[in-house]
Amino acid sequence: MNEAKRKKLKKSVKLGVLAEKAGTNQVYLSKIINNHAKPSLELASKLAELANQMTFSKTYKAKDFL
Repeated sequence: MNEAKRKKLKKSVKLGVLAEKAGTNQVYLSKIINNHAKPSLELASKLAELANQMTFSKTYKAKDFL
């Protein structure tokens, strides 16, 4: 995920809530957002969908989380 999107997501969403809704944990989500882990395409798609819902936008795509 690029720096601008990472900052916006961290500012707009509680990562613990996003992780819980996506069925993962906050540590793993943090690694994904900081480009230290690569999730499955299914999880990346789910994270993008949830991030968009939680920020009331269409900013995030699955590729942002891969």
